[in-house]
Amino acid sequence: MFDESFSLKMTEFSFVDLWKHVSEDTHPPLSFILLKIWGILFGTSMFATRMFGVTFGITTIIGAYLFVKEAYSSSDELGHRDASPASLAALLTAAMIALSPLHISWSLIARMYSLGTTLTAFSSWFLMRALHKIKPGMRDWVLFTITTIALAYTHHFGLFIIAGQYCFAAGYLWFHKLNGSPRDRLANLKPVFISALIFFWVWQLVLLSFLDQTQRVNANFYTQPFQLRDVGHTFYQLFIFDKGFPQVMITGLIIAQAVFLGLVLLLLGRRPADIFIFIASTVTFLMAIIYSLTSRNVFKARYFMFAQILLFTAAAILICRIPNKFVRNITIVAVLGGMAFCSHWNYQHREMMADHPGMAAALTRYDSISKSTEPLIVCNPLLYTTAITCTKNRKRVFTYTRDRGQEYPFYQGSSVMLETDYVNSKMIDQMKTRWIWTLDESRWLKTKVPVSQEWKKIGETHYPDFNCELVLRLYERKQNSGTQQKIGLLEID
Repeated sequence: MFDESFSLKMTEFSFVDLWKHVSEDTHPPLSFILLKIWGILFGTSMFATRMFGVTFGITTIIGAYLFVKEAYSSSDELGHRDASPASLAALLTAAMIALSPLHISWSLIARMYSLGTTLTAFSSWFLMRALHKIKPGMRDWVLFTITTIALAYTHHFGLFIIAGQYCFAAGYLWFHKLNGSPRDRLANLKPVFISALIFFWVWQLVLLSFLDQTQRVNANFYTQPFQLRDVGHTFYQLFIFDKGFPQVMITGLIIAQAVFLGLVLLLLGRRPADIFIFIASTVTFLMAIIYSLTSRNVFKARYFMFAQILLFTAAAILICRIPNKFVRNITIVAVLGGMAFCSHWNYQHREMMADHPGMAAALTRYDSISKSTEPLIVCNPLLYTTAITCTKNRKRVFTYTRDRGQEYPFYQGSSVMLETDYVNSKMIDQMKTRWIWTLDESRWLKTKVPVSQEWKKIGETHYPDFNCELVLRLYERKQNSGTQQKIGLLEID
């Protein structure tokens, strides 16, 4: 829930300030800008906010269908395209994406990932349309350029997909007419060269921010060094289940080998679209491996969701090329049935996570017991951004600020914080209130608001969550102790 609450907090800034605060995080600005516009149009309730991700999750399915149908449609000498042979592969690709546990999970969250998959699908579709036309058309190249720029402004990982797209486009236009002279071939490269030039020119607006964010991640991020198990966990989550566990590393590595073998088999079809899928997929994974070995580990399944669309397409094409109709249909049923099972498994896991009382229960308790003069001090920005989305009394919720030189790292949400969101020990002691509340965490971050000797703890209640355990504590000012009790409102340790 932190990811969503962080995004919502970011959208509270003006468009100018939003751009500034996003640069202090690790992501490009487009998804936050669109989420802000979405909130203006449809509201900022939890349902309305999550429909942002759901909408782009659906458009991803549509875009993937259009991409596969265009990529594998046959054409005659006049340029008339017959899409009937590609319809089954397009439907199968769309169905596999719709049943993907990872796609479902991140489409239900107000983050940039489903937007990124949508832009990957549609940019690939526009690219195929542009390349398939006998006479180059400006419209499809313009749309392709716009969607690649949007993808780069959505997530930095999109740059890997974009690199693969431009590499394929250049190679396709160079080798498409082997009988032409080198000068003619260079002339054929004109649209992709112009598109790449425009892309780079527009991307320069966030280039300095990208370099600064990269330096910040390299200097202060909590990732572990890249290991082979990261590959196994990533591929397991891409195809089977949204959450990886240590015992599935071997299964994930087997899946990774099967994926590579499938991409090699796909090349035997010798279709331009086969080559495109192979290049865009392998470039993404190779660049991710190189970056993880030389810099920070970026092997997280959600980052590969953009390439996942192409991997599902490869699987659908290979299945549809099975010559025996009975075997082909059995394979389709088995694959979709297996993915439906994994989706149901993922759904049960999400329901289990939702059963934990967590932040919502802690803030409901605070709202129901506290008085208008009683503030809540949260132990860090990461929990603060979530807390303010769950309370009805946001104006009296604050974050404890650390001493100078011990500021919170960016990955705990500090980039969306304002000075007015923080309080220190001196400010807490000067509050004109008899009671204060604190929200601490005892299992994951293990952080606690350091209350001075002026306060006496009255009690605490623990609220287990899936990744952490929240502790809601009540303190009374010692000079007023004993005149009125709140015993029974919180469990006493």
